[in-house]
Amino acid sequence: MFVRLKTKIPGASIHVLQFAKNREVLDLLGVIPEANVLTLDDSSLGGLVGDSLKAIRTLRALEVDAVIDCELFARISSIFSWLSGAPLRVGFHRHIPGRSCTRLVHQPPGDV
Repeated sequence: MFVRLKTKIPGASIHVLQFAKNREVLDLLGVIPEANVLTLDDSSLGGLVGDSLKAIRTLRALEVDAVIDCELFARISSIFSWLSGAPLRVGFHRHIPGRSCTRLVHQPPGDV
């Protein structure tokens, strides 16, 4: 996905928000500069709240143009999408609380 985005939009600055425990996978792929990866420590409530506030401030400061929410199971990602302030927010249909996304990706029935 990241390589395709870079090909389609060569001048785009791509940033990723993910849980810290998943960071190693993205680092191994080497497709996103380390400085463009925001992580959330979900090992404690305090860490998650602190990192969440920092991530939201960072996303707002970056003036993100678009968010692609790839999370299928946790609804918190759609909340972060909305709080980012991005005018274009894409996410999966079945996990959208309210109107947090501006574009929806419909998941085929039975495909989880």
